[in-house]
Amino acid sequence: MAKWKIVAIAFLLLLPVLNREARLTASDAKELALQAEKKLDEGSRLADQDKLAEAAAVYLQAAELYEQALKQDANNSASRQNFVYSLGERAMIYIRKGQSASKEKKYALASDLYGAAIAAFDLALKKLPQQKNFQTNRSYCRHEWGLAQFQVKLAAGGSAFSFQLTGLDGAPIKLPEMKGQVVLLEFAAGWSTVEDHLRRNGVLGGLNLEPFFPELKDCALLCVTEVHKKDDIDTLARLVGEVLR
Repeated sequence: MAKWKIVAIAFLLLLPVLNREARLTASDAKELALQAEKKLDEGSRLADQDKLAEAAAVYLQAAELYEQALKQDANNSASRQNFVYSLGERAMIYIRKGQSASKEKKYALASDLYGAAIAAFDLALKKLPQQKNFQTNRSYCRHEWGLAQFQVKLAAGGSAFSFQLTGLDGAPIKLPEMKGQVVLLEFAAGWSTVEDHLRRNGVLGGLNLEPFFPELKDCALLCVTEVHKKDDIDTLARLVGEVLR
């Protein structure tokens, strides 16, 4: 019995120390989050000034501060959300400028910007490998980077990119081996192609049904409510038609 009394007394003596350490940990996490918030504001200002490389570096600093804060206070939802935001925004500043460059047909610049966005998402996914929107946006950047690269090569008048496809007979077809011949490529657009085209034009695509119902390949669920105007529906129909025609 005396032994248990000694243990209980020792535990009670430790309680103030543990509580003080807990308060210090929470205080440290709050201070780190405040520092990170200032970095977010700084990164936003730099991005508005088109100083993208500097902004990206500052956003990374913010992410690292939030990461440290989460080690002190793992249950802080605000720090966790801002940690994800810092990593994502670091790439998004390049995507927005890349989209503008593509619209202005500055394809070499667009290629560099999308390349920087891809690198940013690569780093983000090392820290948060399960973040689905990072994976999706990285795939989008790779697609846009490829389109920009194609335009750069086309403008330079060089040879086409080398690729290999499988013919209808199952035999491989290598483009370099067909040099000097007329080559006609026909692409069948699936829903992912339509969705990419809609996104580039500022329209949110429907829900791809294939992951839920494999038999509904290249099918999507679109919802139209009373808040949508006829012009909205006409725009959607036109954009889908541009891909499928």
